[in-house]
Amino acid sequence: MRYFIDIESIPARYSTQWREWIPKLSKAESVTISGTDYTGLTKGGFFDFNSTNVYKAEQTVKLGELFRDGKIKDGDEFFFYDVWHPGVISLKYMIDLGKLNCKIYGIMHAGSYDETDILGMNKLYLWADSFEKSIFKACDKVFVASNYHKDMILRQRSAQTYSTGLPFCFDDLEKYKILSSQKENIFVFPHRLSPDKQPEIFDDLKEMFPDYDFIKTGDLDLSKPEYYKLLAKSKFQFSCSLHENWGISVFESMFLGCVPIIPDRCSYREMYGRDLVYESIWTYSPKHWKQYKDHLKTYITMVMLQYDEYYTRTQLRMERVKKYYCDWDRIEEEMI
Repeated sequence: MRYFIDIESIPARYSTQWREWIPKLSKAESVTISGTDYTGLTKGGFFDFNSTNVYKAEQTVKLGELFRDGKIKDGDEFFFYDVWHPGVISLKYMIDLGKLNCKIYGIMHAGSYDETDILGMNKLYLWADSFEKSIFKACDKVFVASNYHKDMILRQRSAQTYSTGLPFCFDDLEKYKILSSQKENIFVFPHRLSPDKQPEIFDDLKEMFPDYDFIKTGDLDLSKPEYYKLLAKSKFQFSCSLHENWGISVFESMFLGCVPIIPDRCSYREMYGRDLVYESIWTYSPKHWKQYKDHLKTYITMVMLQYDEYYTRTQLRMERVKKYYCDWDRIEEEMI
């Protein structure tokens, strides 16, 4: 049996979709271990920092009850949608002391080893480095979305991970696609409104292109269909993120035909190549932005003038992204 320990279902995240997708994609019989879903997010965050611990504690209780009641057998597997989870340690404790032959797998999205992630920015590395090393040691395999993230973990935590991409089902997005000729003069900023995403640069950029609407999805209370419809009708997607190990909002936008205006850093270079990125230094900080904003304005103007060419590049690049960064089968193969 494969036990999936999921992430709380938050409609604005892909966690709601994963709850449906991953068990269907899995080639093994499975059971999903969930906690109690909640509403409300910490400002700029993926979830509520307090409620997520209640959710994870409820999952850990359910796992403990399965072991206590003798329902876990040799050969069973446990897969954490987010392996930065205290339940990993409890699970390994029960497996080892119960002398069971079970496997632990999971996805590491980010950690305190990344100074641009919220954990690193808040200096959780002062204590979390040992916790993270314990997770890597407790798991049989940990999966990450990109080689960029894999190399960071090896450098900062001396831990081996497997770069597989993460699961995404593009079938859900197909129905929102429209022709490029139907698109509107819109720049969309599809990120969280948090310091590592630098939304203030997007606000400043708006003054340079008065003929375009500039929309931050974080300012709107959009359902998932409304969000996809906005991406589909927008010509351009803008990012100046300092932290990105996968970048779901970017490839969702690109799949729906947004030409990306994204920096040459983080996982972007690896996933999208040199012909779809601008120089990283131009938006590396507010200070750099002030110095180089005219450079970015020139670059964007050039992309606008060659819109059809960049639109084609975007569609071609997405075929590679889908194959190497969004395929559950790559994870499944590593669990055999």
